[in-house]
Amino acid sequence: MGKESIEILRQAYLNDERVMANNATGLTDSESNDPEDWVNLNLRSAKGKEMVNKHVGIVKRIARRQAAKLIAENSLLKRKVPKKVSSILQKYPNIGRDIEEFVESKRCGADSWRRTGVTTFDGNKKKGQKASFRTIQAHLQEKYNTKIGYGIVVELCVV
Repeated sequence: MGKESIEILRQAYLNDERVMANNATGLTDSESNDPEDWVNLNLRSAKGKEMVNKHVGIVKRIARRQAAKLIAENSLLKRKVPKKVSSILQKYPNIGRDIEEFVESKRCGADSWRRTGVTTFDGNKKKGQKASFRTIQAHLQEKYNTKIGYGIVVELCVV
């Protein structure tokens, strides 16, 4: 390899590192600035004021995204879960993963199945038992050797 190709690879690596750092902070490529732009900037000029205002907007957008994310997480935690469902979740903490795996094994994605309650297929013509609340209930009762109600299975799929 020549010096030119090494320099090109180095620049590509540094660019990737910059993009990864921006993604970690929530900045997009259009929002990120090079530090060299700020070094020789006169903050009293029109261009300086424009860059400062742009950066303030960026910080506000990042704060808004983080606040929305926190509100969404806290809202999920405030959701009232029936007592029986919470006791099942405490007794069997991996029950959600088991439901996901069972539904995926039934030829439909767990997310698309849960969203509408109707199975969606990928064009696979194989016949077999479809995933439903009853089949999930039977699977969980067999796996955990306990009685699990139909309503609890519905609530677990929603949670």
